[in-house]
Parts: sequence; structure tokens; C-alpha cells
Amino acid sequence: MSGGDPHPEMAAILEAQRNAPSPPPETLPLAEARSLFVRNNEFWNQNAPPVRAADTVLGGIACRVLGSDPARVVLFIHGGG
Repeated sequence: MSGGDPHPEMAAILEAQRNAPSPPPETLPLAEARSLFVRNNEFWNQNAPPVRAADTVLGGIACRVLGSDPARVVLFIHGGG
């Protein structure tokens, strides 16, 4: 596997997505677009390990901290709207 190639398991997922393209969600009725989103993304939630969640306030901002290893951090900021 070279630096730019996806892992073989990810390559198989990408290939499956290319072989079963979906219509643009903005062209669908809302209920159908939501159903399509769930169907296209349910794979990512299968066999997921349990994750600890704790609601807290950091720097005056309400946050949800997921996981328990402070050495491994991903910061996700949702812009709202």
C-alpha cells in the first residue's frame, strides 16, 4: 500500500459506492433523502465499539467529550445554521 492508496478494505467500500451511485439528495423529497442518507451510512455504525461520552463545559462552551484518551483528540466544530 503506497502513501496515496486507500487501505484495501476502504478501497472496496469506495468501489461499492462508485458502482451504486445515488441521486443528489437535494433533488429528492425530504423523507427519501433522509432514508438514502441512513442507508448509505449505516455501514459506518455497524459493529462500532462502545464509546464513553461526557457532557461538559470547556472555556464557557458546552461540549461533548467522546472517548477517554486525552492524548488522542479530534476537534469537531459545527457551525450551526
